[in-house]
Amino acid sequence: MSTPSYQKAQRHLTRKCPVMKRLITQLGPCTLTPNPADPFTLIVRCVIGQQISTKSADSIFRKLATEVGGPPVPLRKLARLSDDQLRACGLSGPKQRTLQAVMEHVRAQPRMLGELEQQDDD
Repeated sequence: MSTPSYQKAQRHLTRKCPVMKRLITQLGPCTLTPNPADPFTLIVRCVIGQQISTKSADSIFRKLATEVGGPPVPLRKLARLSDDQLRACGLSGPKQRTLQAVMEHVRAQPRMLGELEQQDDD
């Protein structure tokens, strides 16, 4: 069953785009379900998934989540992992540095994650 947001999007796309109207008619309503994961875990998944295959990203995320007793991936537990532990999960040096920067940013602005959905895309 489609969520109200998907139904609204479907109505909009059907009215505004003939190609999307045809696809929606052929394929039916959206069957995706919203991901209930916390915002920090979603950011971690995004960092992991950058520039690698979905299969690799899923594998790395599963290893990382297992290492911290998740999912979700709590910031405080992720912060305790050593570089070697992160590397053993499959995280490259650049991804480790990116996650470190994300953790520092979240610590400096703790309200940011709670307000994330209200922020514009910029």
